[in-house]
Amino acid sequence: MAEPEELNLYWDFVNPGYDNDKSVMIRKNGRQFFKIQHYETLTQYQGVFERWNDIAQQWDEAGSTEWQGWRLKVIFGYHDQINQYKFSNKKSPTSKSRSFVWKDVVYKWKRIGEDGSMNCRVKVLGCRIVVSTWNETTKQMVITPRGVPVTDRLIISLLYNRWLVAQKQW
Repeated sequence: MAEPEELNLYWDFVNPGYDNDKSVMIRKNGRQFFKIQHYETLTQYQGVFERWNDIAQQWDEAGSTEWQGWRLKVIFGYHDQINQYKFSNKKSPTSKSRSFVWKDVVYKWKRIGEDGSMNCRVKVLGCRIVVSTWNETTKQMVITPRGVPVTDRLIISLLYNRWLVAQKQW
C-alpha cells in the first residue's frame, strides 16, 4: 500500500479572529477539503465537521462538537467521544504544549517561537516525528504522511487550541 501524500491545507475563516471561528473552510490544492460549523462557547448547541468526498461529490459528516458551558465534547465519526481534558491535555499550568492520545499514541502540540504567536508543530511523543505544523500568519497547516491517519483529530484539536489561546488559557 502506498504511503499517503503530505497534505497542505489552507484555512479560510468566515469571520476572522479567534472568537469568531464559527465557520471554517479548509482547502487542499485550492479545492474544498474540510468544513467546520460550530457554535459559540457557553451555548448548548452542537456543531458538525465534514470532509469532502471527491468520489461522491458531497460532504460526509466526520463528527460533531458540543459545548456545555466551558466544556467541549467532540465526537469523531458517530461513536468516538472525547472530552476536552483528553483532547487537549497539559502537564502543568505553565506548559507550552498540549497533547492527545489516539490508538495508544500520544500526539503533542507545541507552540514554537518566542513571539507569543500560535505557530505550532505536532510530534509523536517519544520518537520526535513531526506529523503536523501550523503557521498562524499564512493559515497553513501541513500534515505529513505519518499524520494523515489522524487528520480529523489534528484539525479539530488545532481549532480548540486556537480558542484556548484566545481565552489566554495556553
